[in-house]
Amino acid sequence: HAQNYKIIDPSRDYYYGYYPFAIDHSKKDVWRGIHIDSVIVAGSDTLFYNYPVTDLDYGGGCSLTFKDTSWVGKYVLLKPGGNYYFFNYNADTLHFRTQAQWNETWVFFQLGGGDYLEARVVSIDTQTVTGTLDSVKTILLSAYDSGGNPISHVSDGMRMGMSKNHGLTRAPDFFRFPTLFAPVAELLGITNPNSGISLPTSAGYFGFQTNDTLQIHTISQWLQGSYESYEQWVYLSGNLSSNPDSLRYQYHFRKKSHTFSNGNHTYSYLDTIQFQEIDLNAPEYKRFGNLPGESRVPELCANIPPDQILLGNYFYNNRWAKIDENCNYSFDSLYQCFRDVVATYGCGFFSIEGAGGGYFVRPGGIFEIHRLPEYFNTGGETWGTPINFDSLMGRENTEYQLTNILVFPNPVNEFTQIEINTIEHIHSFSLEILDVNGRLISASGKIQGNSTFISGFLPEIPGVYLLKVKTDSERTGIVKILK
Repeated sequence: HAQNYKIIDPSRDYYYGYYPFAIDHSKKDVWRGIHIDSVIVAGSDTLFYNYPVTDLDYGGGCSLTFKDTSWVGKYVLLKPGGNYYFFNYNADTLHFRTQAQWNETWVFFQLGGGDYLEARVVSIDTQTVTGTLDSVKTILLSAYDSGGNPISHVSDGMRMGMSKNHGLTRAPDFFRFPTLFAPVAELLGITNPNSGISLPTSAGYFGFQTNDTLQIHTISQWLQGSYESYEQWVYLSGNLSSNPDSLRYQYHFRKKSHTFSNGNHTYSYLDTIQFQEIDLNAPEYKRFGNLPGESRVPELCANIPPDQILLGNYFYNNRWAKIDENCNYSFDSLYQCFRDVVATYGCGFFSIEGAGGGYFVRPGGIFEIHRLPEYFNTGGETWGTPINFDSLMGRENTEYQLTNILVFPNPVNEFTQIEINTIEHIHSFSLEILDVNGRLISASGKIQGNSTFISGFLPEIPGVYLLKVKTDSERTGIVKILK
């Protein structure tokens, strides 16, 4: 019997990924979604309405408009026999026959003047879809003129997929079909039950763990001066907050900044242990869990008229993933790719999956302001080129990190020895033992030489602690110990 593959199930959300700015369209750094927010039954027909989005106006410039349509069009029409119709910007129809068998053909789209795109089911096989095996029909599009002769067209040779249990697995931007601005998206996740990727959450952006590292570059320029800084955040803990609406982390913070104003140069250095508090109810984080492209502009940019929303807010309202060097807007570095893709005078911050936030780019010649990651190593994934902070901080810094502190054995006991190995001669040092919240548990006086036993400073309660070492030359280092 005919195999009826359901493309739209209003009880489920579908998440698709694509990368419109790269030559390599296998990248999936931008999300699209199908989330049916209303259903109308008219006789034997059913109309599915997808949620409205904020969309980029390709007519020119970097403006955005609020649309009651999405990438799948204003609505999807289901007619008897498993026939689905999508509608592009001209209200032309794209016809899917879910009951079509292998090698069956039909007119998928009318190009005008009698020309058309023919759909053919070229395979029906078992594939892995968002981690689950499913039967998938692959559809090949071919372009023909009114006489049935092959013609050249941008959509000729396009392949789409529809599965028995997961809907469309591969499909173009239906609203802009069949133009060059209709990139093909692939299914990455689905709900009810959940499989594959899911909506972004605070854990996706800020789920830091011990030893995760961020390196951030900030610059601000004005007519008579400039400010520039480099920061390094090395996390000493995972989330310490028991409140589901907030996050709290302890991290080792190092920063070098340079201010130039009225002909004077000022350098400053910082090397310390700090806490990061993140209120997930703050406006800049409320988009966590929003649908891809769902507008947050009225909430976040209340003073900007809808017809003046800029390109940056498009990215601000979408899920961000890590950008790599294959972005064809990247002329010289990963950092440049961020600048050119996100560059805007728009409002608000954006966050990057795995690297937190908020980051921003507001180029303006001599008035440029930006704060962007240069490198991060989070969750075992690395991005960018690491900065040598020991070299960056340099000899001008009076307090910089010791990187070679030996604690053995660890977990510690009364026989554990602490030894500082550096090329610099250590005359004396002191110790502090802190809990993971930064509270002082015990401290030593001045210890001569470069080593000692920990026996006199052992914490009483078993657990994870931080051992802070400070030398007579004001160099500091942190080591995690286990009692």
